[in-house]
Amino acid sequence: MRPRWLLLAISVVCLLALFPAAAMSQAATVNAGCGTAKIDGHVYQNEWAGAGKVELFGWTKPAEVDIPVALPDVEASNGGPARGQLWVMNDFDKLYLATRISLDGATLHNNWWLGMMHILFTDEPDALDGQWAAPDCDPLPGEGWIWTFEDRMVPYSEDWFMGESQLGVCDTEPLVGVQWDAEPDTSLVFEYAFDLNASELDNVEPGDCFRLGLWVYAVGCERGTGCSDTSGNWVAGDRIWPAGFQYIPTGFGEVCLDPCVVEEEFVPEVGSLMLLGSGLAGLAGYATLRWRTRE
Repeated sequence: MRPRWLLLAISVVCLLALFPAAAMSQAATVNAGCGTAKIDGHVYQNEWAGAGKVELFGWTKPAEVDIPVALPDVEASNGGPARGQLWVMNDFDKLYLATRISLDGATLHNNWWLGMMHILFTDEPDALDGQWAAPDCDPLPGEGWIWTFEDRMVPYSEDWFMGESQLGVCDTEPLVGVQWDAEPDTSLVFEYAFDLNASELDNVEPGDCFRLGLWVYAVGCERGTGCSDTSGNWVAGDRIWPAGFQYIPTGFGEVCLDPCVVEEEFVPEVGSLMLLGSGLAGLAGYATLRWRTRE
């Protein structure tokens, strides 16, 4: 082999040794970012800057679905399908979830609105099978759906967890290990913190994936318009995630928690510097030999 080709081969080997192939990863529906949120009903951009964000979708209620709560008469509403986003974030101990529902420029009155959120999840034993796990209701399966409801007109607030199994509803339990808040402004915000060790969502940890779906409903009176449940000045909207999601465990989205591993600062080792120097010197020598052969 000619000297210049030998130098080129050695240089390439030295440089390739510094840059191994990148690992391939399978994309998830939404990847949570690593961070910690304050649960106060406000999703500030700087607080949730690292969160995974996806758009919410419109939903038409199937005839067979019975919504388990009485809603105000909003037939005269000037609203429609609201726009919104789902934001997801986690740290080592908690999963943070927020929905932000925009009502097309309307500003909800502080004392004339209500909102509710249904969150369904399946996290055990196979976190990604999209099915309820328990064959019976004893013990409770630790998966099912969370319901939170805030009514500022009465006022009234309620939350609970309903366990689900392959045979149907197990039981309704108090909501534990979950902190939440809902507040209105130019949008309606639901904000949650799920304790990964003390809540029903207890079979996943940072780096794991599980199935989740949600439905959020918002209705209220626009500030400054005069408020009445029959006045026709209500704004309302239904949103779901993912598209096509229903109350039964089908059509779940996939949520992958961030491992929250701190990347170490890269400091070149002596061996790496030697490889880099050898590779660059080899390339310089190759170029010199190639130039001389042309003269």
